[in-house]
Amino acid sequence: MHKYGLLFIVFFISIAGYSQVLDDSTKQIYSNKTVEYFYENDVLRNIKRSFHPDSTLTDYHYGNPVRKSSWLYQDLGNVGTASQSILFEKDLEIGQQMGMDVFKLYAPTVSGLKYYNTRSPYTYLGYQQGGGHTQANITHSQNIHSRLNLTLNVIMFNSEKQYGYLRSQEVLVNHWRYDVTSNYTSENNKYKLLAGFYHFNHKHGEQGGVKNGLDISQKDIEPNYSRNYDAALSGDVSNRERWNNLHVYQQFLMKNSLQTFHILDFERKYYSFSDPTFADSLKAQVYRIATQASIDTLAYSYRFNTLSNKFGVKGIYKGFNYQAYGRHRIYKLNNEFFKSYSTPWQNEFYVGGLAGYVFPDSTNTLDLKAEFSPVLGTYLFDATLFYKGFEVGFYNASRPAGLFYQRFDNGLFNFSNRNLKDINSRNLSVKFPISYKSFMFVPQAQWTSISNHVYLKDVNQVQQAESGINLLNLNLDVRYFSKNFSTRYQFIFNSSNNESVYPIPKHIQFANFEFNFLYAKVLRIYTGFDFYFKSKYTPNNYSPLTTQFIAVQNQEVGGVPVLDWYIKFPLSKGRIALNWNYINKRLFGNNGFYTTPTYLNQGGSLMIKVDWPLFD
Repeated sequence: MHKYGLLFIVFFISIAGYSQVLDDSTKQIYSNKTVEYFYENDVLRNIKRSFHPDSTLTDYHYGNPVRKSSWLYQDLGNVGTASQSILFEKDLEIGQQMGMDVFKLYAPTVSGLKYYNTRSPYTYLGYQQGGGHTQANITHSQNIHSRLNLTLNVIMFNSEKQYGYLRSQEVLVNHWRYDVTSNYTSENNKYKLLAGFYHFNHKHGEQGGVKNGLDISQKDIEPNYSRNYDAALSGDVSNRERWNNLHVYQQFLMKNSLQTFHILDFERKYYSFSDPTFADSLKAQVYRIATQASIDTLAYSYRFNTLSNKFGVKGIYKGFNYQAYGRHRIYKLNNEFFKSYSTPWQNEFYVGGLAGYVFPDSTNTLDLKAEFSPVLGTYLFDATLFYKGFEVGFYNASRPAGLFYQRFDNGLFNFSNRNLKDINSRNLSVKFPISYKSFMFVPQAQWTSISNHVYLKDVNQVQQAESGINLLNLNLDVRYFSKNFSTRYQFIFNSSNNESVYPIPKHIQFANFEFNFLYAKVLRIYTGFDFYFKSKYTPNNYSPLTTQFIAVQNQEVGGVPVLDWYIKFPLSKGRIALNWNYINKRLFGNNGFYTTPTYLNQGGSLMIKVDWPLFD
């Protein structure tokens, strides 16, 4: 949609919303306060905590998770494209995984499933459009009776190509997912059941970046991408992932507050790649392989299935929240085109536990979690101490390399690495928030060490780092709040002892300036700016053929400031935001930038975002 059309819609909705704002909640029986939801992790730990649907304007103007994270991810320039975290992230799953996770930023998780309790039927409608990205969110939740609820949540979005297309609004990413959740509590409160199912379907068109993009320096980028650039890959080249997960949690109260619990997960993941017109020397160059004149079609697909059962006991004893459990897991990999690279059902068994302690003042806590496999030797230890605002965390895990690195075949090359060592990760973090009047200072330090790091040295070369990778992140977050103004500035200093494998920008900066004022004595309007900046660095390339980032570094990115402007305000029961992304494009020769070698960031764009809850 043209940006002026969006402005017209914003103006029209604003007038309509303003006409209702004077008489909104006086006649309303149900609202966000009569709708609550909770998470399984709190139930598992016997923490009685619930949340209401968010109706605040905090962070509402962000249209995608990359910007909301302060741009701490490297992606391919569009919403929904392959991405990887710039900073280290904990992996709390030590079982065998596929190892293909460039879309996990957009994937659902079991821990993120929401279980609702509503006094009346609740429906949430959300929509956003602009910047080559259109998204719709729908949630409907309803109590069947006071102890049984059923909820459906749907998210759909697509992103448009910004170069290399034949017609406008040609889709690059097509994403949709849904989850169905239900929770039940028996009449005597001794039995509780949480059940959920999610489906994730993500199709990612592969363009290979800008054609001859390595010959175009960042300072020479032309502002009109669609007019000046073609995609390196032509035709319907795409990756697709489909996930399904059936999840069941149940607990039963025995005597003296002792509880038994059971968790079942049955998960199916499907990964595929297709290039129906491969017989091209240029494509071979983009794929970083030799020209294959005898092959005119490239395709592969994998199905990765897992079944997990966890049985345990839990309870609370003298301030300690404890758990002890055993977990049995089986997995199978099926390569549909190259059967010899499949894996029959394999067994894993783990024992583990959790201990949480709440200090007498109820504000300081200590959490310890441990899990290990007596047979495989893999293990996980995660500990966090909160004491008078001071936070210390320690994480250590040993887990197997993904099956992708162990056994992979796409008809052009294959991996057969059955003896890869387990990857060992250690992370120590310290955070100490300090408040002074209207200011808050949050200094944070994080040290990470990774042994036996597994990566692709090139598209067809699996490597395991011989020496450990050490990362250091120093973060200072400064915030100021007043009645009509707030600001935040974040500076992150980073270092890596192995830039050729794990490159990282030396510093990352983010700033937010927000003002608010009362319009016509009834409407509170918020407006502000977001500022993003990464120092120049040479990141890993992205390989469309393997759907992985590879340790090939041949183009510098970063060093370009990005400024967004936004305005947002409540709209009767809902909210509305208008965000003009990258408003400084074309200023001072700033015509665009690469987020990954040869992949251009989305140009300046206008986004509208609106949502609306219904309670009857």
